[in-house]
Amino acid sequence: MLTPVLIALTIPAVYPVAALLLVKFVRPYRMELAEAGQEILQSPLYGEREKQLVSDMLDDAFCWQVPIALAVNFPRHVFDGSEAEARSFLQEFLQKERAAHFMQRHAVSAFCANPPFAFVLLVEMLFALMAKGSLASVKGTLALTNLDLAPRFGSGVSRP
Repeated sequence: MLTPVLIALTIPAVYPVAALLLVKFVRPYRMELAEAGQEILQSPLYGEREKQLVSDMLDDAFCWQVPIALAVNFPRHVFDGSEAEARSFLQEFLQKERAAHFMQRHAVSAFCANPPFAFVLLVEMLFALMAKGSLASVKGTLALTNLDLAPRFGSGVSRP
């Protein structure tokens, strides 16, 4: 009986301190994100659609709603089978200089803006991977990860 009360009293005291430590931890990643984003936006190697994506992602880098939106919409996207165009776009985008670095830094920044929902999204991703049986079922950047990891882990998924 006393344990739930202690937990209820401890969380409001610990969470702000943990959040401040997380902000300090993620600051260098956010600086790298900004630098990589500016390089991409100024580079002639990227098309307008890619630059718009980068611009939107820079706008959302500190947004606490991003992990919530991803957690709410992710399950629907896993099973709708409409990932071919997104995978193709991301493949082309991530092959360009600095794009993968930018995407990784954005993920760290956005997920640190709302750790509880980032955790929910992580759990959803794990369940989606188990349900679909391969990394290829996960929409977005995880689809590209599968292309490199599937041959090593024997999931039966081949490169397109």
